[in-house]
Amino acid sequence: MNKNPAKKINVVIVGIGRWGKKLLAEFHAHANVLYCVHAGGKGNASWVRTHYPHISIVTSYEEILKDPMINAVVIATPIETHFDMTNKALLAGKHVFVEKPLAKNKNEARALVSLASKRKLVLFTGYVFLYHDIFRKLQKKLSTERIIAMYSTWEKYGTFNEDIYWNLLPHDLAITIALAGSIKKLTPAFKKGYISKNDVVLLHGTTKTNVHCVFYINRHSLTTNKTVLITTKEHHYLWEKDTLWETPVSDPGKKGVVHRASQTSLKNEIVEFIAQTKNTKRSRPYGDVSTSVTATVEKLLA
Repeated sequence: MNKNPAKKINVVIVGIGRWGKKLLAEFHAHANVLYCVHAGGKGNASWVRTHYPHISIVTSYEEILKDPMINAVVIATPIETHFDMTNKALLAGKHVFVEKPLAKNKNEARALVSLASKRKLVLFTGYVFLYHDIFRKLQKKLSTERIIAMYSTWEKYGTFNEDIYWNLLPHDLAITIALAGSIKKLTPAFKKGYISKNDVVLLHGTTKTNVHCVFYINRHSLTTNKTVLITTKEHHYLWEKDTLWETPVSDPGKKGVVHRASQTSLKNEIVEFIAQTKNTKRSRPYGDVSTSVTATVEKLLA
């Protein structure tokens, strides 16, 4: 436990691409970012020097891990590097915030969780929607209702450099697993590629609690929208962007706003990670979600 909870932790950001820049901006507001590690691209390095001239930019990940001043490592690199980089950071005694997914097979994911536990380190996977104000409101609402079905849709344009099943699907899987339990069965119903192998996918599944779930993802869309529709015996809940709508099953025409988000989910997520690093005994509500998501996608693609 940190003897001075008010003191900012020292972090290093690994990967300063599109999402890495967002993480850098948010961590900069809540922690001391000492270094950025990148693969050598001049454009991203120039961006950091312009916006954060006080932050050192380096290319050697292994050397930075030797710095005793670093408390935590933030990893926003290509998915195939997550296991190796996370493993090295944990072995070096650093807390880790790693973007989803934690790993690309369940054995590696479980090995990382075990290593973090043995070393009493925080291992935090960036499932940002689990820290959205709407998700938290849904948790409270659903604590007294039984979920019957969940329908998740996500329409956007790009990005196309990662497999859609590993890049976008894990977010919706994490929401489903956190609310309705692990996935028992998941079957592709439709898939179509335009720019990459799979850019539009539709999947049907069932959780171990017998909740029917549907996932529709289109990353070749001219519109941007993300929704989650949850049905219980009492209500239909529609999570659309930053608003939660509630409709009684008994009166489908009565639709009302339950909640509007007031905080950004990325801020909530990073504040929670930092709080865990300062108190390693703090509850970690989604510890099993990362391994469950990895196991689900791995089985789907087997």
